[in-house]
Amino acid sequence: MASNSIYPEIERLNAIDSSYQRRREMESMPGDQQFTARVHIKKIERFYGYIREDGYRDGKAIIGLLDGTDQELKLVFPQDMNATVDSWREGQTVDLRVSFHEFDSAYKRYQVLVRKLSNDADNTDDNSTKSETNPESLTPVESTTVTANDLQDSTVEAGPHDIQTEESALESELKGNSEVETPEPEPEPEPEPEPEPEP
Repeated sequence: MASNSIYPEIERLNAIDSSYQRRREMESMPGDQQFTARVHIKKIERFYGYIREDGYRDGKAIIGLLDGTDQELKLVFPQDMNATVDSWREGQTVDLRVSFHEFDSAYKRYQVLVRKLSNDADNTDDNSTKSETNPESLTPVESTTVTANDLQDSTVEAGPHDIQTEESALESELKGNSEVETPEPEPEPEPEPEPEPEP
């Protein structure tokens, strides 16, 4: 099973004016057709959608930009990759093997299913991938690349004190990563007794 770059395929699909026809083209692709993609992570979230294939329920999703372009993708990960996805951060760039799932015309982005981390990450040449993209859609991207080799032995187990909500993480960043003190909630006042009715 050959794995080609996703760049020319997205250019081909973007050239199709009709969202309906674009979806039809994606449906006609062989189910085992995979593409390599280098994606700049914008957001990591839990995936709530429905995928017919086994393994994607309760998985994670990444909203990201196809590296070197302004094309947004939604990458859906199988549940068994949740720990790996949780170890990534916004702003990183990751290399993956994906297959097309659907096109979201409201957001003008492709939803792709992640099949595995790309083993070819070290062989990807930024100049060769950028020459395949539409020059008008290029945007400079500074990123940190994470490869499959970097993640092989980096399983992270979170303890009860390692978990931080998005809100508290944001507060930490705003206060220069200092400890955030949560104020004690004030006790609710006791309700006043109702007066007894007069006879």
